[in-house]
Amino acid sequence: MIAAILGAIFNRFRGGGLQEVAWDLGLGKPKPEEGLFKSASKILNDIVFAAYFTWFLGFRADREGLICYFILHVTMLAGRCKGWGVYMEDLASRRISHRAEVEVIDAIALKGDNFPRLRNSLAISLRGAIWGAALAFGFSETTHYVGAHISPNIFWLPVVGLLMGVVYGAAMEVCGIKKLKVRTGRGYGQTVGEVVWGFVLWGSCQFLLGV
Repeated sequence: MIAAILGAIFNRFRGGGLQEVAWDLGLGKPKPEEGLFKSASKILNDIVFAAYFTWFLGFRADREGLICYFILHVTMLAGRCKGWGVYMEDLASRRISHRAEVEVIDAIALKGDNFPRLRNSLAISLRGAIWGAALAFGFSETTHYVGAHISPNIFWLPVVGLLMGVVYGAAMEVCGIKKLKVRTGRGYGQTVGEVVWGFVLWGSCQFLLGV
């Protein structure tokens, strides 16, 4: 549960929450491109993930712990760094814009223009599976380098990753229901999705490691 709560917070930060807080405090100015605080919050996401799970696996600030931390930091960075912003924007606007994002996913999910919500959700799910695979690889490499016992259930993380499109898609659909009077409609669904997805992804890591 601790990991899930941390994930909800820091995945929202990764998605821009920390930058919005900075703007609210008068630090920097809102601008269309990625600002300093958003870049920093992405790195903070990687640091906290690696530090928490290094501790959770029983390592401390010694050689094995530093190796574990480094592996988990790099694989979290690798898992989340390749973008999915086009899919999110298109899911929110219910279209397929055919702008390039991840070439292999574009080729699998986004040929043609039919069923935009379903197909953008599928694209996000495939991106989530890549993210989950990167984290599973990181945990398995920790076993290889430092001899930690890690449950083989961690290899279910790519399957967990497939929930990414479901989480964001459902959040956007719920936030798009006018009767609920959610603050900014479907566009706000991405913010909600970031919180829920962080909860699911980090929480699943801890659950699968403990099974």
